[in-house]
Amino acid sequence: MQTADQPPRPAGTDPARAALARVYDLFLGGTDAYAIEHDLGQQLRAIAPDIDQIFTDERDFLIRACHYLTEHAQISRFLISWAGFPHRETLHDVILRANPDATISYIAHDPLILATLRAEMDTVTGAHVINADIFTPPTVLTHPHITRTLADDTPVCWVLLGIWSHIDDAYGDPAAIVREYVRAAPTGSYVVSSWLTNPTPGSGSTAQRIVDTMRHSALGSGRTFTPTEIATATDELDIVPADLTDDAPGPVPCFLWWQNGPHTECRTTPHDSGRLNVAVVALVARTTPRQATQ
Repeated sequence: MQTADQPPRPAGTDPARAALARVYDLFLGGTDAYAIEHDLGQQLRAIAPDIDQIFTDERDFLIRACHYLTEHAQISRFLISWAGFPHRETLHDVILRANPDATISYIAHDPLILATLRAEMDTVTGAHVINADIFTPPTVLTHPHITRTLADDTPVCWVLLGIWSHIDDAYGDPAAIVREYVRAAPTGSYVVSSWLTNPTPGSGSTAQRIVDTMRHSALGSGRTFTPTEIATATDELDIVPADLTDDAPGPVPCFLWWQNGPHTECRTTPHDSGRLNVAVVALVARTTPRQATQ
């Protein structure tokens, strides 16, 4: 049942199912969650009282990555599939401040995200909203707007953030999906991604309890990835070193990526996410010479 203090439900929203975007919004201090997401949030906070910080770290990483890509890598075309809503300092705000001629294409399938994005983007020059399922690459790559965006040799950035822990087994191997997007992109393109890991594997670990709770909740999804699985998914990419200078690149906890980069309004003091025995690792990586023919 909808209550007076909840946002209206767009057509197509399932009231019996929690939405990942609304869960993200809840942990970032937003107001778009329904009672079903609040119930899940209470369960997850009982397991990890500081879980909000994980989502904040991931959001801050994404803002810094967008600064890096626009200001240092000169990327002007962004194809974004992120689990959350436009929030506080939006991605298109960051990108368009650095390059007013940039284009931003948000890819979403959830009715609430689509409605929110369309309202937000209505007056934003260079912004587009694409209704497609990011876990089914053919629906994305054959969309007319995406086809036009990828048609020439201008590098793009795929933002694939906060989604992999919630891919249904029916979609197949996440590594194969990542490769399909990498191979469709022009040489010199970038990928921004994040992965939920379990630093202390075991049925009683904090990370495992979190994903088990999500999987058996109204959200219905949740999993972690091992370092080997992440390496397999990114084996056709050149990973940008976390401090932009060293020669030992690799996924790192979100708050460690470009620590000296621009901060966001929701950023807090960097901390050791190991205290939660759970870590979301993140990376920015560059495509190697065009993979589509391999």
